[in-house]
Amino acid sequence: MVRHSQSSWLILFAVALSLMVKCAALPAAEMVPLTPGDVQVRGEIGRRIDLTITNSVLALDADRDFLEPFRRKDSQGGYIGLGKFIDSLVRFAAYSKDPKVIALKQHVVREAIATQEADGYIGICVPDKRMWHLWDIHEMGYLVMGLTADHTRFDEKPSLDAAKRLADYIIARWSDDPNRKTEGWVSTYVATTGLSEAMLALHGRTGDERYVDFVVRHRKLAAWDTPLIQGRWGNLEGHAYYHMALCLAQQRLNEVRPEARLLNQSRATLDFLLRQDGLLAPGLCGYHECWHSNQQGFYKLGETCATAYLIRWLDALLRHDGDSLYGDIMERAIYNGLFAAQSPDGRRLRYYAPFEGEREYFQGDTYCCPCNYRRIIAELPEMICYRRGDGLAINLYAQSTATA
Repeated sequence: MVRHSQSSWLILFAVALSLMVKCAALPAAEMVPLTPGDVQVRGEIGRRIDLTITNSVLALDADRDFLEPFRRKDSQGGYIGLGKFIDSLVRFAAYSKDPKVIALKQHVVREAIATQEADGYIGICVPDKRMWHLWDIHEMGYLVMGLTADHTRFDEKPSLDAAKRLADYIIARWSDDPNRKTEGWVSTYVATTGLSEAMLALHGRTGDERYVDFVVRHRKLAAWDTPLIQGRWGNLEGHAYYHMALCLAQQRLNEVRPEARLLNQSRATLDFLLRQDGLLAPGLCGYHECWHSNQQGFYKLGETCATAYLIRWLDALLRHDGDSLYGDIMERAIYNGLFAAQSPDGRRLRYYAPFEGEREYFQGDTYCCPCNYRRIIAELPEMICYRRGDGLAINLYAQSTATA
């Protein structure tokens, strides 16, 4: 076991440049992120991680805001983000090893599982609104993801069992009516954001091919080739978060069942961002949640969900291609978009992070952007450096200590 400290800056900088150049031709399997517990981050990134744990995660009311709607199950629709919250708790607990965070994670997971019904359903909706009403599948998909993550990091069998039962509920309901679409004005692709990624994560823990088959045969993930659409109109298929989430899901599928076309959407999206003005200089993208290329930087620029998935998607590309350009963009997005979405004391978060004009804080701790913010902050320790053969490839130049 070797400990690598980034306090010897010049040495690591040279090693990092060398490793990043060399890894450009290496397959993705040879760039593996360190687990959260193997990295301790300092500097501004480390401060933000600690601030988010202390003044956001441990300061919010998990029972009232996150769990109570799942106990009542009296909603006609809507979204809480419990699965995203669980996913962030799992990662923060694995990284910090803080007894308070671990206890909160255990409590939230235990209470969430306690709301699961006999047919496997975990959600907030009354029976006649389940599955098809916005945003029930979106909520369930991330619950599958968060519970699966708990098994991955902490080997919690009850979490894996609950994730499987919930995934089976979704598959069974959709198999009964395979051509049915979600209700509401948005595309079914948008309404089910995160579902394919969750099913693939569950397959990774169980080896059960049913979950991959559902993604490929039913959701037709490999065939998804919707052109990148600019503007907020129609059924919202110009939604940047959904688009990058599906690009990421295709990359995950490519790791399981390699196929050249699974990278086509990512390549086209990169071309839009880098060569067609889709990415702004600070590393942000999207206006009013949707793609745009006019470079305006005010009002509803840089949805936090889109920033989170931009970083996560680029990380997957970095590990696949080894091109350090992805890391450069990640760093811009982290400092100029992600950190700009958080108040100085860490307690409040923003839905958008424009770099011109007034910024507004989001009211409340639930919903997509606050929960995706906590998720991506919790993932940052895994984006600092990667195992590459018998060495490390450094990505984010943050003060940190890694054990490999």
